[in-house]
Amino acid sequence: MKSSPFLHCKDSDFSRQIVKYARSILVYSLFLLVACSEGLPPPIERFEFETPKPFGYVIGDKIRHRIVIETRSGIQLEPTSLPAKGDLNRWLSIDQITVRPASKHLTEIQLTYQIFYAPLEVKMLTIPGFKLRFKQGDQAIEQVVPEWSFTVSPIHELAVRKEEGNTYRRPDATPTLISSENAWRLLSISLASGLFSGLFLAFRYGYFVSFPRRSFFSRANSRLKKVQPNELGLALVIVHQAFNQLNHKPLFKHRLSEFYRLRPEFKEIGPELEWFFNFSNDYFFGGNPSAGADEWAALKRLCQRCVELERG
Repeated sequence: MKSSPFLHCKDSDFSRQIVKYARSILVYSLFLLVACSEGLPPPIERFEFETPKPFGYVIGDKIRHRIVIETRSGIQLEPTSLPAKGDLNRWLSIDQITVRPASKHLTEIQLTYQIFYAPLEVKMLTIPGFKLRFKQGDQAIEQVVPEWSFTVSPIHELAVRKEEGNTYRRPDATPTLISSENAWRLLSISLASGLFSGLFLAFRYGYFVSFPRRSFFSRANSRLKKVQPNELGLALVIVHQAFNQLNHKPLFKHRLSEFYRLRPEFKEIGPELEWFFNFSNDYFFGGNPSAGADEWAALKRLCQRCVELERG
């Protein structure tokens, strides 16, 4: 039995509809895949190459470049991709390389170049570029750092000019004068401090005649050096006068406690003062004017101790 032409026509239209729907679904799927792939961030989200002015350099100058790179999470910089420190060619070297992580995904690289080219005229030079490599698992990523051109100038002129028969010379830059005001101020303070210290020491050691309170025993000690051992009575009088002048009134043995309150530094030689007043009383009022070398030495030692206490 033959099929009807009508039925054959309906089957053909149905097949075309199915093919049309399949193509639409395929196209929509492709659009979805493309949209999803475009939504992923690039491996290197930020790249900045900062350079200084490209002119006005001479031999020995240093040029600093700064590179800022921000990457996706999980991407690491390979240190071997950085240029090596040292000479790059006959006129250029890398003086310093600094890699500093600024944040979790941000890296800052600083390169310091030094030029050793001495041109005869203004010349254009180029610092070569290089590639930075990053890795994320087994995947390798590269970022090109471009080359950078600049001009370098000669230090002196190629031809020496002459003016009025004389060789043309440019004078050296006038050096900045250092202010001497601070130096003079410090010198004045030092001299004043030294003078004050000298005057204070002279005052303490009793070298000022106008300040006799500080030179009673110093003068008494000088006078004792001129007294003979057989003049013990005169020596005792000299020491008594020094004590009286220091105390502003005659000093006796029974007033030593009051003297110690006014001059506490003399309390440390209390036993020697007790001996002095006992010996002086016996010598002048005890009828025992004779004395030996030991008493004479003890009296001189007492006067010397008083000099030391008087000087502080």
